[in-house]
Amino acid sequence: MKLLVLESRGHWAAALRRKLPGNAPPFCETRAIAECDAELTSHPTSFVVAELTRSGAGQIIEQLASWHRRRPLSALAIVASSDLASWREVVLEAGAILVAFSPRELADLVAAIRRHAARHPQPPGNAAERIWAELPLRDS
Repeated sequence: MKLLVLESRGHWAAALRRKLPGNAPPFCETRAIAECDAELTSHPTSFVVAELTRSGAGQIIEQLASWHRRRPLSALAIVASSDLASWREVVLEAGAILVAFSPRELADLVAAIRRHAARHPQPPGNAAERIWAELPLRDS
């Protein structure tokens, strides 16, 4: 399981890093839907935190619904600025488990990430072994 953060600037990822405990799941920041989708394909039990913006709302909602159908072991959450609060019901309907509207109010999101991580623990072994196992060219 990985924590995948899909956003354009890194503000939400920085806020999450400050709130998450030291034993948090591996963290991966992505800037494009295709990049996040590739990570989710490789790690289908991941927790995805995707930023909703006014300009990309349609694309994110469509992708959320697709991930919700294709990756049922993943968990999906949306983060957005407070001026997009009217989108809450739409993103929940598309498959998000929760929505956060401020980087200062992430307690519910952190709790959801911890619950999901507990259901999908990291494989045994040390960090180097886990990294080696995830390398795409490890058989070379």
